[in-house]
Amino acid sequence: MRPLTIFESHFRAAEVLIKVYRLLDPEGGRGVSPETLSQLRKLMDYEPTEPLIVLLNDLFVGIVRERAQVHPAFFQPANLSLLLRQAVVSACTAMDVFFPALLEAHLPGVVEVRQRNFLPSGGDVRNLFRDFSLRLDELPALIEQGEAAGRWNVLTRRVLDYCRERTLSNVNGISAVMLMLGTDDPWRGIGTRVGANERSLRDQIANIAKRRNDIVHRGDRALGRTDEDPQHIDYAWTTSHVNTVQSVVLACDALAEDSVRQLQADAGGV
Repeated sequence: MRPLTIFESHFRAAEVLIKVYRLLDPEGGRGVSPETLSQLRKLMDYEPTEPLIVLLNDLFVGIVRERAQVHPAFFQPANLSLLLRQAVVSACTAMDVFFPALLEAHLPGVVEVRQRNFLPSGGDVRNLFRDFSLRLDELPALIEQGEAAGRWNVLTRRVLDYCRERTLSNVNGISAVMLMLGTDDPWRGIGTRVGANERSLRDQIANIAKRRNDIVHRGDRALGRTDEDPQHIDYAWTTSHVNTVQSVVLACDALAEDSVRQLQADAGGV
């Protein structure tokens, strides 16, 4: 399965959560007149005494019956904000699975071409691999390979396993992945592909990654402020940042394809 397909299968949850929030639209709902409510009761054959919650806005009309055991306060903005928070988490989870899959798809081809030069030595890549090591019991599998290609395959597998255990869904992780796949200036390339300012893209990825951590680990409370109320989350903010995740991933997928293709073309022309 392509890395982009894997991403889209996880990212779809974020899109659905945002759409559901928009349908329920706690800020844009309007009241229902007694006459309209009476007509709805007759149309649906509901008892005149049954309490109903009617949701009505420009996009959606819904009726919640008493048997659902849902209090009207459930549809207030503070509660429906949970949908936006989960959209943030889902978008970041989609990045969590995409970037290891991107390495899995393309790193073997990079190693085949670059071999001992496959791993850039500086910056974000160096930081990513500062804890990397080969255990003594892993050496036989490497040494016993009869051909150089086999040894490189074993080492590539070890690198991929190591990366799969690291968080790559942040600014530095994305940069490291793209550098490993042959993109010399990752965020500049991403900005060019997306048609947006690279600093703005980095800031939005940093913001949504931090917000995901706040949501998952502290109930959306900032670090050191766990005794306070959850941070406010806005529909516009969520939509903007989730869309940026999608744009950055699409750009990285295209950049990786182009970079590996160019590496292999250059190697074939030597």
